[in-house]
Amino acid sequence: MSTELSGSAIYGHDGDTDGSAAQSAIAERNPWWQIELDGQHEVFNVTVSNRPGSCASRLLRGSECGEEFPRGAFEALDEGAVIGVSLDPCSGDWCYGVECGRISESSASHQYTVECGGAVGSYVYLLLPGDERILNFQELQACVVPDTGGYFMNEGIENVCEPG
Repeated sequence: MSTELSGSAIYGHDGDTDGSAAQSAIAERNPWWQIELDGQHEVFNVTVSNRPGSCASRLLRGSECGEEFPRGAFEALDEGAVIGVSLDPCSGDWCYGVECGRISESSASHQYTVECGGAVGSYVYLLLPGDERILNFQELQACVVPDTGGYFMNEGIENVCEPG
């Protein structure tokens, strides 16, 4: 994780989509959170479970708790959430590699799945672009293709990962 947490980083990848949230303690520039995979894998998709409540807006904009379902598209360079896959870990205030996509609109279910199309990497990341952003989400799950050719969910809920 790019910063100190007010809780524990494990909450961002513990299989619990209804409980504790991973969150940074302070607003910062381009905060990120990543999963280290057990080697290089093709990534099928990434699912983010956002926290419910007024702080759900942090996934899309700023650092303040605003509203649970902000309206509109958050597509400016300093809005939304970037999901990506990389061979190298994130460092400083940036993550490198293949950008799979962006989360730019709120979801009533607080679940967001971004397709990665088989991008190969050892790390899967969520990055919030812009100044004064705060990480505050419940779960990041990566669906990867292991060497055996089957699909599996990395430490997550298996039914989220279905071959396309």
